[in-house]
Amino acid sequence: MNMAYQPGRRDACPTLDRRDACPTLDRRDACPTLGWRGAALRVLGFLALLAAFTTGALVLQHKQLQRIAAERPYLDSLFLPRKEVAKILSFGYDGFMADFLFLRSVQAFGGQWNKAIQNYGGVADYFETIAELDPRFMDTYEFGSMVMSENAADPQRAIELNKIGWLNNRKMYKPCYLNAYISWYVMKQKNPTKLWVRLAQKAPDCPEFVGRLEIYVDVESGEFRAGLDRWIDFYLNAAVTRDSSNRNLWETHFPDIAEKWNLDILYRALGKYRDEHQGKIPMQLEELDQQGYLKDYDACDYPTMMQLLEAVWDAGSLRKEDVGRMLKSITQQVYVKKSGVPLSPYSNAAPGGNWYLIRKDLGPEESLDEGFKNRRLILSWKSASEWTSGALGFIRSHVEKFNLEKKRYPASLEELPPEVRKAVDPIAGKWDYDPRTGKVKSPTFPEL
Repeated sequence: MNMAYQPGRRDACPTLDRRDACPTLDRRDACPTLGWRGAALRVLGFLALLAAFTTGALVLQHKQLQRIAAERPYLDSLFLPRKEVAKILSFGYDGFMADFLFLRSVQAFGGQWNKAIQNYGGVADYFETIAELDPRFMDTYEFGSMVMSENAADPQRAIELNKIGWLNNRKMYKPCYLNAYISWYVMKQKNPTKLWVRLAQKAPDCPEFVGRLEIYVDVESGEFRAGLDRWIDFYLNAAVTRDSSNRNLWETHFPDIAEKWNLDILYRALGKYRDEHQGKIPMQLEELDQQGYLKDYDACDYPTMMQLLEAVWDAGSLRKEDVGRMLKSITQQVYVKKSGVPLSPYSNAAPGGNWYLIRKDLGPEESLDEGFKNRRLILSWKSASEWTSGALGFIRSHVEKFNLEKKRYPASLEELPPEVRKAVDPIAGKWDYDPRTGKVKSPTFPEL
């Protein structure tokens, strides 16, 4: 066939007549810039539609959840088998089932918050089942202890749960420490607390702070000498290793324990005085001494104790094997018989030797019985100063508020609301007030 050029035929020049003859001019992707923009617009459009769809779905879901929460309380529909058969029903997947039940326990716990009558007993059932499935799941004991002892008000059940953790995790201190915490802070049982602390200390991962709980229990139970013995022992061991950070920590506890010991002595004497004087108490603590209520009591010679401890530290030659001997030597000099009003370890700021004071601001809402029970009747000079500072700031703020509202200072503090007037100087029972300047001062602590 003759393929030479013939005018009039459509395929006479295939180079000019075919649609792909010039790809640069005729193809849609001839311009790379226009192609990239088109692709970008398609992606952005898709993302915009996706964002709109997602936002709408979340809004509708939120409204639905609010409606459900308002109309229907949480209902735990999961059938929880007895812990004795839970292991069988898990078909060997004990760990997986324990994880699943732990998540359900969190849901069941949160579901109680919106209920008018909360019942956490069913939530507690989860933890016993989880412990049966996986006794090494430590989060079970921490969460379970909180729910059982506080929310379900069944601390003994929490103790039994943590016993399972202790028996199956002897190298971990946490189950025993949780039981010590519950025994003291929830059940107020001294001996079980100390027992669980000592069991926790046998675990290799037990931190040092756990042992301090036993000291705290001794002091709060009135066994001040036992508490001080432990802190002195800690201090001497810090002197052996030259651990200055722990030395500073231990030193902060010495005056606190000495102060509590002194206050315990005073409350015992004051209680005896009250029993023998038809429920009345003296105006000043010195009357207790004058009438023989503060004679030959056991106490701590705080200044001597601190001098001896500082001398040991400064010498810098104490050896580990000498700690026991040094502890015995110091305690023999520190624990003594005393008479009279004890000297506060915070006495440097007190004038005239009046280290401890009886409150004069007890109102009708706080009787003497409550003052004795709550140990809020006697204040050291330090605590009285802190107490007065807080009350003074409170009353001054209300005087300024009165001035802002009435454009004048109150003629007397009686113009302030009754609940404000209850805050008075705890020792003097009143304030010094100048109505011309609006200044309020403490008769006991004029420097404040």
